[in-house]
Amino acid sequence: MNPELGEENPDPLMPSDDRLDAAVGKLAQIGGMLAALAIISMTALVLTNITFRILPGVRGLNFIEDFTGYLFVAVAFLGLADTFTSGNHVRVTLILGRLKDSSRAIVEIFVTIVALMIMGWLTYVAIEMFLKSWESGVRAQTVVQTPLWIPRAAMVPGCLVFMLVLLLHLRRNIRRLFAS
Repeated sequence: MNPELGEENPDPLMPSDDRLDAAVGKLAQIGGMLAALAIISMTALVLTNITFRILPGVRGLNFIEDFTGYLFVAVAFLGLADTFTSGNHVRVTLILGRLKDSSRAIVEIFVTIVALMIMGWLTYVAIEMFLKSWESGVRAQTVVQTPLWIPRAAMVPGCLVFMLVLLLHLRRNIRRLFAS
């Protein structure tokens, strides 16, 4: 199975073959690609800043630290869903690996519901922060004075797609519970 190609995988963390799963899987994959692009951009900015600091008589570029921070937020939020669907989120499998299929499904359902509650709250806060900064036009208190809605814009789709991935994970585990 190659998740980058959208191939099917029996792993419950991966999107299955139904259309909703495939569509959400594609959204997660796009988020992962955008997160990877943000990492590449961060690297280029840091290397640029290092280059400027090495040159005699030239200072580093002050705005680069701000922009790498904004890109880090994009990496964290846009990469959430893709990291989960590829099975790379940090998981404690010491107990889960020893449970029978139905018991494991029950634990997964409980943990996923807790994750959905946390992500629901975080999504609400992200949307509220984005809208308030959009409406007020608040800017960062830095040299560049970046409108804060720009870095906050990555939080909303990242949270929403991760919520969708968690809902589909919950659905798969409920199906697994009733199938066993």
